[in-house]
Amino acid sequence: MKIMNNTLPTDEYQSQLIVTQQQMAMPPLLELQNISKIFTNGDTATQVLFDISLKIYRGEMVAIVGASGSGKSSLMNILGCLDVASNGSYKIAGKETKMLNGDELSTLRRSHFGFIFQRYHLIPYLTAAENVEIPALYNGVTARQRHARSAQLLDKIGLGHKLASKPNQLSGGQQQRVSICRALMNQADVILADEPTGALDKQSGHDVLNILKELHQQGKTIIIITHDLNIAEMAERVITIDDGRIMSDSGTHKQSLSRQKNEEEIISRGQPKTDWRSIFNNIWRSITAKPLRTFLTMLGIMIGTAAVISIEAIGTGAKNAALYKIRSLSSNTLYLYPGREYSDDDTAVRLLTPYDLEVLQRESYIDSITPVTSRNVKVRTATKENPALLQGVSQDYFRVRDFNVIEGRSFTNDDISNYLGNVVIDKKTRNYLFGKRKALGERIDLNNQPAVIIGVVDSKPGLFASEDKTLRFWVSYSAGIARWFGSDTSFDQFIIRFKEGVNAYTGENSVKDIMIRQHGSEDFSMYNADAVLKTTENVSQMLALMLVAIAIVALLVGGIGVMNIMLVSVVERTQEIGIRMAVGARRRDIQQQFLVESVLLCLLGGCIGLFLARLIGLIFSFFVSEITPVFSINTMLIAFISSSLIGVLFGFIPARRASMLHPSLALTRE
Repeated sequence: MKIMNNTLPTDEYQSQLIVTQQQMAMPPLLELQNISKIFTNGDTATQVLFDISLKIYRGEMVAIVGASGSGKSSLMNILGCLDVASNGSYKIAGKETKMLNGDELSTLRRSHFGFIFQRYHLIPYLTAAENVEIPALYNGVTARQRHARSAQLLDKIGLGHKLASKPNQLSGGQQQRVSICRALMNQADVILADEPTGALDKQSGHDVLNILKELHQQGKTIIIITHDLNIAEMAERVITIDDGRIMSDSGTHKQSLSRQKNEEEIISRGQPKTDWRSIFNNIWRSITAKPLRTFLTMLGIMIGTAAVISIEAIGTGAKNAALYKIRSLSSNTLYLYPGREYSDDDTAVRLLTPYDLEVLQRESYIDSITPVTSRNVKVRTATKENPALLQGVSQDYFRVRDFNVIEGRSFTNDDISNYLGNVVIDKKTRNYLFGKRKALGERIDLNNQPAVIIGVVDSKPGLFASEDKTLRFWVSYSAGIARWFGSDTSFDQFIIRFKEGVNAYTGENSVKDIMIRQHGSEDFSMYNADAVLKTTENVSQMLALMLVAIAIVALLVGGIGVMNIMLVSVVERTQEIGIRMAVGARRRDIQQQFLVESVLLCLLGGCIGLFLARLIGLIFSFFVSEITPVFSINTMLIAFISSSLIGVLFGFIPARRASMLHPSLALTRE
């Protein structure tokens, strides 16, 4: 061997020899040994790679050439850790990839591999700059650093003026340049280009190849997957694959030593911190990109939240209205009627008499008692004639019923003993008959009998709506018998008010005992206002719980709707998930994104539901003036928190399904 005959000068030859020896001593960057890949579909198994053995060194530019279906894309997916081999060994910098967990494989894709896809695979709702930034987002780079680097990379390839453009605003060549910048965002060591010019015109393809040559000159390891031999010729090494087998491997293993580094660094980088601000920004962009899908996702939560709050508010308002009317009957009050409640023998009924009234008035635990006799009459003034309700009562009536005298006076013993035709009216009746005129001293006719108004009391709501529309007049019971009720001296009812501190049920039992002694049998019925009040409260609470339970079911149905729409969203965005995984997103990053998106949608739905509930309350109040919806802060908070919990519960399954997608399969899904 005549070394001196070599055309290189002696010093240069020795230097080259040293480099060659260093190359031989260093392990390959990527090493495949007896790699096979088998796809299974049910009981059918298809093998696409057969015993592939291959070494690629740092700094090489390699072209893997083959026809469609030859297995070159499957080989690229394994090289880029987008897929795993069925059999064999794949080492990166001497480290067996079988020993790496999912997060470590994501780290490799994120920090050391850059992918340039034939169809660009840009996320449509992100701008060019945001698409470039995605790998850095999952690498823990700050937002300011990401923005600066993406702008720098895009400016270098002539797209500095397209930073804010979305993919549909870019040409094919421009989109491919954006994907190249994305591959370089994290300073990847290995660039995997899958048919990088396949979807481009001639000039754009030429520009992309020039960029790849420049990257190779900078020391990048370039692996081009192509079926075009003309493109393969630009590589220093060409590997031909056919029917899943390597048919030829031309060229020498020639690596660049300009960027020596510790190979263990490839798998030793730590896990990045979560950039919540950027995650929320991405999620918001995704939500606003398809408003109809977003609206349908939130619809169930909106309806459910609005239903829970408005039903509870209207139910509480209705309960309060009912209780107010019952309380207007006065608390600690007993109503006594002649005849048993369910008696079939009317002849056995003994009426309530003035003697019964005298006996009960003597009882020490009774604060006040009044008889009541009611008749429908016609009232006539100088200008009006109307039907009205006339009641004969004692002077204690207004105390028993808690009526406040706002003008004039109530009845006295003199009115009762002298059968005077003095009348007390309520405020509503006064306003209707006399307007702004003074009513005291006015003379009226009640069934053609003259009467004089001596007092006006506050109006109180009746148990029924019809009662609130009735004109009401009160006379002493003695005058009623003498002037309006004929010779009938019996009463329609007694209203008894017990003294403070007397239990209403104890007082009821005492009155019952007295009346049985008086009448010889229980030929009467009693109506305890306190018992009715408590019964109404209990029934109202039960109805409110039932209505809220129905509304909660509606909220849960809304949650199921969220889950269904999110599952559809996962299918619809499968390719996006594949893109994010290819650039280094971990499974938990994907799961986190979809889970947070679900929670955010539910919270937005909950906020809109709060607004709808208030709107429903306003509309209800407009049409039903008697009931005022009562909105509880606690109920609104519970509904709001429930909507977020539903987002977590029903968003987990879609989020998990998204995170379990395989990168290589997700990328190929249309």
